Amino acid sequence: MYLIQNFAILGGDRRQYHLAAQLMAAGFSVACYQVPDLPDTHASLHDALAQAEAVLLPVPALRDAAHIKSPGDLPLDAVRACLPPSARIFGGVLPEELFAGHVQYDYMRDEPLAVQNAALTAEAAVALALGAMPTGLSGSRILVVGFGRIGKCLARKLQSLGAAVTVASRKAEDRAWCAALGYRPEQTHVYAHGLTYDCVLNTVPAPVFTEAQLATLRCPLVDLASAPGGLPPACDPPKLYQRAPGLPGRFAPERAARILKETTLRILSEEQEALWNP
Repeated sequence: MYLIQNFAILGGDRRQYHLAAQLMAAGFSVACYQVPDLPDTHASLHDALAQAEAVLLPVPALRDAAHIKSPGDLPLDAVRACLPPSARIFGGVLPEELFAGHVQYDYMRDEPLAVQNAALTAEAAVALALGAMPTGLSGSRILVVGFGRIGKCLARKLQSLGAAVTVASRKAEDRAWCAALGYRPEQTHVYAHGLTYDCVLNTVPAPVFTEAQLATLRCPLVDLASAPGGLPPACDPPKLYQRAPGLPGRFAPERAARILKETTLRILSEEQEALWNP
C-alpha cells in the first residue's frame, strides 16, 4: 500500500498516455492535463493539480526554458503556481531547483531506469539501421560512436546479429574494454580507419565528427544522441544523415511507460520505507 494515491500527469508523448492507463489500472487516481490523445480530466491546470501528491512530467520535462513539453501551451510558471505545497515532482532532465521548495526526482539520474531506457533505445536503433542500410546486419561493418549505456547495449545487440562492430570512444579504458569484448576499438575524433562503414550510429551528444570527415561519409549516419547531436555547429547534415533522439517514446511507448511507472513506484516505496524506518 502506497501512502501516495493521487497522481497528475502533464504533457508529454505516447509514454504519458500509456503511463496514465497503467497507473489507473493499478488503482491510483490520475489527473491528466495536455496528455496526447487523452481528454483533460479537469477544465483547468489548477483543478488538475489541486489534489496531486505526485506530479509526473515528460522525459525530457521541458520544451524550452519556459514551457513543459506538451501538445499545447503549458508554461512552467503556471505549473509552479498551481502545485500543492507537498507535491513531489518527477520528470526527465530536470535542472536543479527547477521546482524550489518541492522534492523533485529526475528520472534520468536513476541508474536502473537509464539502463532500461538504453536497452530500448538500442533495440530501436537496430531497427533504424536495418531500414537505412541496403544490406542486412549479418556481415555488415558498423561503427558505434560512444561507449556509454546506449553504446554498450547497441554494440552487443549488433554483434549478436552478426555485424562486425567497431566502437569509438575517447577513453582509453573504454577502448580496452571494447577490444576485450570483441569489438574493434577506435578513438573518437580520430577514426584511424576512416568512416568507411555500412552504417554509423552516434550516441554522443557533442560534436564527434569534423566536416572533413563527414565529407568522406558514404553510408547512413543515424544520430541517436540528444541535443546538440554529433555534428559540428552550423554543419549541413550529410545526405544520409538521420536524426533520431528519444527513440523509446517513438518505438516502444507502452514499455517505456511501464519503466516510468515502475521507477516512480519504486522511488515512492523507498521514500516510504525511509520514513517508516529512519
